[in-house]
Amino acid sequence: MRGRLTILLVVLLTSWGKVTAQGQSEVFRPHWYLLPQVGVNWVEGEASFSKQLSPAAALYGGYQMTPLWGVRAGISGWETHNWQAHPKAKYKWNYIQPQVDVTLSLSNLLSSWKPRRRLNAYVFLGVGMAFAFNNDEANKLHEEGGNFEKLWTGSKSMFAARGGVGADYRLSNRPSISVEAVAN
Repeated sequence: MRGRLTILLVVLLTSWGKVTAQGQSEVFRPHWYLLPQVGVNWVEGEASFSKQLSPAAALYGGYQMTPLWGVRAGISGWETHNWQAHPKAKYKWNYIQPQVDVTLSLSNLLSSWKPRRRLNAYVFLGVGMAFAFNNDEANKLHEEGGNFEKLWTGSKSMFAARGGVGADYRLSNRPSISVEAVAN
C-alpha cells in the first residue's frame, strides 16, 4: 500500500441480495438487513487498470431507521494485485477492512417512500480501518533486486474515510440485487 491516498474502487458486480425484514407494509417500519457482496477491487499502481483488478467480498449488517437514513457495519477484503514496473513483476497481498457507514436513500429523498418501489438509489459515507498482510511476494521481489519505495513487512494498518453510491433492485418482498462503487 502506498503512503499517499490509495483509491480502492469496489464495484460489486453481483450481490446475493439485501434481505430485509420490511415486507410489503404500507407504513414504513424501521428494519434490520443483511447484505453479502462479492466483486472486484482496484488499487493505484504501476500497471494498466485491468491488470490490477482483484477479488473482493463483503458482509454488512444494517438498520434502516427512517425512509431516508440508515446505518450499517461490515467487513470486507480478500486480496489485492499490483505490479512493479522495473523489473516488471506481479505481486499481491491480503487485506481485511472493518467499516461503518451512514446511508441516505436518494430515491426516497427525491420521491416519497413507496413500499413497492423496485429500484432504490443510495449514497453512503463512513470510516474503515484497513489491515494489510501477507506481503511476502513484494518482499521476495525486493530481495531479487526490485526497487520498492515504500516496502513493508509483517502487517500494516491505516484508517480510511470511505464513500460511495449504490443501487438496489428489489426482486420480491425481501431479497434484492445491488451494485455499489466505493472509494477509500
